[in-house]
Amino acid sequence: MAVVVEDEDGEDLDPDLIEEAEAAIAEFYPISLGAAKLLWEKACDQPGRKGITERGWRTLGHIASEYPLDQMAETFLKQALGSKSGQKLRERLPQMGSFKENQRVRLHGLVQTPELNNRIGKLRYFDDRASRWLVHLEGDAPDAVWGMKALNLQALGQLAASKAKRSGSPKPKAKAAAPPPRKRPEDPAKAIERIQEELAKARTLKQVDELTKQLDLLLKGEGFTPGEVVMLDGVSGREDLNGEVGLLMRFDESQSEWLVQIDSGERVGLLAENIQSTVAEDSVKQRLKKLSEAKDPVVRKRPAAVVPVPSDPEEIQPVTKRQRTSDEHLHRKPADEQLHRKPATKLARAKLEKAAAPEEQEEDEQEEQQQEEGQRE
Repeated sequence: MAVVVEDEDGEDLDPDLIEEAEAAIAEFYPISLGAAKLLWEKACDQPGRKGITERGWRTLGHIASEYPLDQMAETFLKQALGSKSGQKLRERLPQMGSFKENQRVRLHGLVQTPELNNRIGKLRYFDDRASRWLVHLEGDAPDAVWGMKALNLQALGQLAASKAKRSGSPKPKAKAAAPPPRKRPEDPAKAIERIQEELAKARTLKQVDELTKQLDLLLKGEGFTPGEVVMLDGVSGREDLNGEVGLLMRFDESQSEWLVQIDSGERVGLLAENIQSTVAEDSVKQRLKKLSEAKDPVVRKRPAAVVPVPSDPEEIQPVTKRQRTSDEHLHRKPADEQLHRKPATKLARAKLEKAAAPEEQEEDEQEEQQQEEGQRE
């Protein structure tokens, strides 16, 4: 007897897909992206048919709404259910790559528009007809987007939703044209050559000193200069910093690190390998500059110093008997002096003598009793 599975509306569902979904929950809870792709492929691989059936489409819709899925699996199924052609989706997956909507990316490898390389943006959605991701770049008008292939995108660390809301701008009333590409920072190799040429032409000692400092910074800081806007990437131990934008303040030669002012108000020291040149809009530069001039910045705190405790018995020096006797004498001496010290005032001396009188009288009586007993004997 065939097993019949129905949803809340009484529509029959595919029991094999339901069984696969429950097995995926037991193994991967919540359902992962790989398990969701397997469910879709099984729904499309029906004998004698091309693409997904109405029953399979309805079953996957039930799984997407009623079963626990991770974010990538949920996005995949929602996009997949938008089209009922399994063959179309299989052709679409390699073109989409492993990206998802609202993900922050960096452009690279562009030949026709090289000025867009290394710019940062956010993915809007994937255009099936053009087989490209629509990307909104930072610094462009809110409604300006670029169509990019997945091979020209590089994923960045995700930022919190609160930061995205904070940096959001109000919606414009009319569409605005995209601004011209901004001028990129000078290439480090060309900057070194330029400074060397200027050094050869320098006529004053002040010019030589300034150019020498710039050259030292380029050589030690791997091509970066103070005041440059950079992007943080590859930071281990503080993965939340990856993808952040910051302002270079100065190069710490003792630590071989750049002091970077990031948008959250924190200042961190990073190696040159963890920062990359980027193009930022003027508002971001002004905000970072104000934060860098703050009197009470939030600086990365170093761990408190730990007082070493000797763990090896040989590290603890033994105390000799003479040292122990000397220490006891030093501690006892102030107490003895306090007991035998005479009161400073007459009233105090009188009270002390009055308090000591009963004791002396008792001693005299004891001596008299002993003398009487001796005479009797």
